Amino acid sequence: MKSRKVILFILMIALFTVAVFSSFSNIYAKEQPIVDLTYHIDTKNHRVVFDPGKITIAVGQIVSIKSPDLIFGGNFINNLDFDWQLFLHNNLEVYQYYFRGVGAGKSKIQCIYTKNSSITGGVEITIVGDNQQPRIASNLRKVYYRIDPKVSNYDEQEAIIFTDKRVTLGIGQELIIMPKDNTVNGNIITELDNSDAIEENSVFDTKGHDLSIFKAKAVGKAKIEYHIAHEYFLKGTIEITVTDRPGKIDNAIPVLIGDYEKLMVKAVNQNDFSIVAGSLTPGSNLYQSQQNLVFNLNKQKIQEQLLGYQIQDIQPTEEDGTYKVYVHEKIGIQYPDKPGLKTLEFDWIYTVETQGGKMGLSGIEKWVRS
Repeated sequence: MKSRKVILFILMIALFTVAVFSSFSNIYAKEQPIVDLTYHIDTKNHRVVFDPGKITIAVGQIVSIKSPDLIFGGNFINNLDFDWQLFLHNNLEVYQYYFRGVGAGKSKIQCIYTKNSSITGGVEITIVGDNQQPRIASNLRKVYYRIDPKVSNYDEQEAIIFTDKRVTLGIGQELIIMPKDNTVNGNIITELDNSDAIEENSVFDTKGHDLSIFKAKAVGKAKIEYHIAHEYFLKGTIEITVTDRPGKIDNAIPVLIGDYEKLMVKAVNQNDFSIVAGSLTPGSNLYQSQQNLVFNLNKQKIQEQLLGYQIQDIQPTEEDGTYKVYVHEKIGIQYPDKPGLKTLEFDWIYTVETQGGKMGLSGIEKWVRS
């Protein structure tokens, strides 16, 4: 009897310890301080050296780097939120860069020294935490461009073609312009006609492509003209309208995806496809496939539970009003002959299109992360 009491006492202490450390862990994750990274230029070894070169942060935590002479790039765009502030220090323009972890994993921020492009460096960031930091998909708009090889009269036609020629941003919202394929060679020259409405920054991707990031500052209109550095007469323009609220289309897509995620699970569990049908484009491939899925899962007596989802990216396509939406899903599956939930995670690219003024999901494909 005495030994049983001792065992129970030890178990109570263990449970109390776990509870205390869990609560500390939650507080710690929510109230993490900003990590200020410093660096120096090692001209002898042609390296930008960060101190430290590897760091670990919590989900939601921010890394700050102050720099007048670095351009950043790499794969961080898909793993970390990115923002910046420009200010003057001793009559010198200095950028304060901010990188915020939005999910557990690893990322590497690379950089180039602007005074000597052969000097490069980077910092490895490990993001830890069980929870995904909410990311508002409409914070970052992506527009892609390509070169039209059929255009020969550059005076009359634009050879640089954008997936979305007119973009509406809300104040504080960012737009990143990226090459659609490998047909773009050489650096891009941008000309901005209204720096009061938007401001520009530059990053590069893992393939070395120049990427321009623009941030909306004030209500107004701006026009960005793109040129290829070695062929200046190859050009294209994109028009920006800045409003005091995010673009309507951007807000509608996350709402549509959220409704679909919840209603699809409900439709499966109640064997009633009509519950989710309103989120889908009638007559589309996805409409038919999800109708079949509801029927088949019910036939197998499978129940589902939505454990979470995250919109990772929204990309406009070359078709007006059509978008590709990158979504990570976590679904709990209850099989009739097995106890408990089995957790499955999926990465999908949904196609969202507008028909007759109504937005709906029309397609789905597997998202293979690079």
